[in-house]
Amino acid sequence: RVEDVQFVRALSGLVSLFVYGRQIRSLQGLDGFAGRWITVDTGKGRRQKRSLAELKQAPFLSGLKVGWPHAEDTAAIGQLRHLKKLELYGCRDLDPTALAFTPIELLRVQASFASLENLGKLSSLNRLAIYDCRKLESIEGEGSSLRELLVQGCHQLVWDSISSFPALRRAYLVGLKQGIDVGRLFSSQSAEYISFQKCKVTVSKIVDFGAKLPRLRELLFSLCGVSKQAALELSRRNKDVVISNGPATFKNGEPCLE
Repeated sequence: RVEDVQFVRALSGLVSLFVYGRQIRSLQGLDGFAGRWITVDTGKGRRQKRSLAELKQAPFLSGLKVGWPHAEDTAAIGQLRHLKKLELYGCRDLDPTALAFTPIELLRVQASFASLENLGKLSSLNRLAIYDCRKLESIEGEGSSLRELLVQGCHQLVWDSISSFPALRRAYLVGLKQGIDVGRLFSSQSAEYISFQKCKVTVSKIVDFGAKLPRLRELLFSLCGVSKQAALELSRRNKDVVISNGPATFKNGEPCLE
């Protein structure tokens, strides 16, 4: 049975490495890996002893995907000085502080924690995607460089928590069950595009987004219960902003024909 990756030393041209199996105990052998991508999944069980400490032996590693990460894996990942893309699934907790010196630009997470804090510690982070984190209630990233956010299937997420991203330009929200009132959208000097799909959205009043969202160019509601009339009225109130409820799209109070 294979318990490490020493076989990699015989594969000098290997570009990507995929490691699966409950018997894996270490990544010993990565000193012979010059590729850019590694995927590691040793199963759900966290009782088995296994270590990712040897990740630092892969000098050119820019992409990493880890399934069912252990608590100590974050420290190992935090030693990677060229990592740009990180994907974690089956994640129980994540402290971005431990990754502060890793230049991550894209972070994708499928997790079971209730809050994600200190994202501002990831100074290079541009894109964040969070999937099926049903317990997640808040995301905090004050001072973050985040430009693009995708949140899908996070039923408990409170929309107001997203207001902590001052540089956010594009937001994609799918399947949020907590109520979102269009009149209480967060203030952002950077947001240009906001999309809601299968979210619980209400339009309590027709508002002008000019003061709170001066750069907004598109606001989309798909399968959110927003009426055609509400979308029309919002487009009349907000000049040059494309507003859609899914079936109908308006700009300056007129239908958009594409």
